[in-house]
Amino acid sequence: MSQWLLQPWPVSGSVYTIKFFDSNYGLASLDNPTVIRTTNGGVNWQVITYMRIYDLQKINDSTMYGNGRPTLQTDRIYRHSIKD
Repeated sequence: MSQWLLQPWPVSGSVYTIKFFDSNYGLASLDNPTVIRTTNGGVNWQVITYMRIYDLQKINDSTMYGNGRPTLQTDRIYRHSIKD
């Protein structure tokens, strides 16, 4: 346990998926529904959108795709880019 540190989230919720582009930039999808990101390796997290993303797939060093559902809508495919 001594190697693990608790990292606070900006919102409460259970994690569906979490993926990192590199050692600093990562995304996490929560069940509440919220998507959050970090740009400093998980030290701090910020809300970037309110929707459910069930899975994240890294395509390359700047693009990730996910399937998700905005509130009260049907499933869709989304793209997230570090440059966006």
